[in-house]
Parts: sequence; structure tokens; C-alpha cells
Amino acid sequence: MVCMFDDKTARNVVSSTLTGHYRSAWRNYGEVDQGTKDYRWNLFCKQCTWAPELNDHVKRTFEVKFADQMRDMFHAVAHRMNGKKLKWMIEEVHKDMMDVLANNDTY
Repeated sequence: MVCMFDDKTARNVVSSTLTGHYRSAWRNYGEVDQGTKDYRWNLFCKQCTWAPELNDHVKRTFEVKFADQMRDMFHAVAHRMNGKKLKWMIEEVHKDMMDVLANNDTY
């Protein structure tokens, strides 16, 4: 399947790489280890195709979109949902997230 980032399918694939594999209380993309970043990129690559000459552009766009979703999700739990656990989130990760929030007065 060919994915463009304004395409619903591509947005869903980016979202599923976050929700399906959120295994640590990352507040932002900078906190994610390189192995996890590579794993998520590879998941995206398995579900979408594009012209090879666009690979660098697609990867940068994927990273920006993924980072935006991660930041927005953490902010939503922390502020809009008042710490309520998302139904797809692992209990231990939610607890770690609440610990991060309790110990970080800048977030």
C-alpha cells in the first residue's frame, strides 16, 4: 500500500506504532532509545511503500508525526485526562508515567 502522511491509512499506521508498542513512560521522542525508534520505523515500512528516492523525506516526516503524537498523548494523559490511564496502555507504564509527572514540576 502506498502511504502519504495526509492519508488516513498512514496516520493510522503511525498511531498504531505508538499505541501498540508504548513500553516506557516517554514524554517525548528524544527520550526513546534508538533501537525502539528503528523498530517502529521498520513497522511503518512493512505497512507502507513509497518511491525509494523519497525514503529520507518519508523517514523525517514519520519521525515528526510520531514525535507529535507521542507528545500529544503524554500531554493528554497528564493534563486533559487528569492522569487517567488510556485503555491501551500497560498498567506498569501508566504507573511510571504518573511517577514521572509527580517528580517533574515542569511538565
